[in-house]
Amino acid sequence: MDPRFEDLLPKKLNKNVRQTNLKPLALMLAHMFNLPEKNSPLWAEDFEYLRRMTPQMLVLLSQVVQEVQQMYMRGQTQKRMPSKILEVVQLFSQHFVQGMWEKDDPLSQIPQFTPELIKKFKKVAKEHQLPNTSIDTFCRLTPQKRKDLDVFSPAELAEVEKVVKIMPVIDCEVDVFTEGEKEMTQTDAITIRLKLTLRNFGEKEFPGYVHSPNYPYLKKPSFWVIISDVQKDRTIMAYKVIFRSQKQEEIRLKKRKEIDQEPLNYEVIEFRQRFNVVNKFSFVATFVSDSYVGFD
Repeated sequence: MDPRFEDLLPKKLNKNVRQTNLKPLALMLAHMFNLPEKNSPLWAEDFEYLRRMTPQMLVLLSQVVQEVQQMYMRGQTQKRMPSKILEVVQLFSQHFVQGMWEKDDPLSQIPQFTPELIKKFKKVAKEHQLPNTSIDTFCRLTPQKRKDLDVFSPAELAEVEKVVKIMPVIDCEVDVFTEGEKEMTQTDAITIRLKLTLRNFGEKEFPGYVHSPNYPYLKKPSFWVIISDVQKDRTIMAYKVIFRSQKQEEIRLKKRKEIDQEPLNYEVIEFRQRFNVVNKFSFVATFVSDSYVGFD
């Protein structure tokens, strides 16, 4: 048995364990551990159902988390949903879609990055004085810089560049201001604007479907933007961003005609809020992918 299974499966029999169906858990772990059993004809039907339905269930779970939090803020329930819960759901989603576990290196999402080449890259990265060896840093390098690393053969590098092009490398901007005013007062409507830009995409480009050898179904990638308090105990706002041919307008202050003139490689979330008190407020804006690991 894979030692990772031993750490996650129940160790003792009790009333709760006897009532638990361990088969879905075992299938889920086999998929995310990328074990050879996942390709067995014996389990083909079960794995197909698992892979097809799990992302949909995670979307529903995210919606329930949002609804409960909204009810809490309206005083309709005492149950509070910290933003950390919604964030963890997306982290699980991205690992499931990529068929990875938490200790797997995110670089393995890129073709040709075998464990041996990952070790080679990390060694070469020090020589080239890269700030770190994350997948985000690798994808932010110029094509010439990746070539200069001399990690891949020309044929391998050509395939790597095709995948790097579609990776969700985002530049994030957060701006807080009062429209038409230089200073803020307690009665002002304060505008909060967040912008996500896909830096490897042109102005008329947007992502297609998710790239994952371990997820054989069509899925549109998205980013969740979560605004919370510093401790991430309270969710102020959560919104799902999908880049597509028609830009989103659900949480914009501009008119539809103006939005349609904007480039397709960025999305903006903006809203206004009155605080009605004089104080200093600290918030955290979290940008988390639901389909790729290492770009949050």
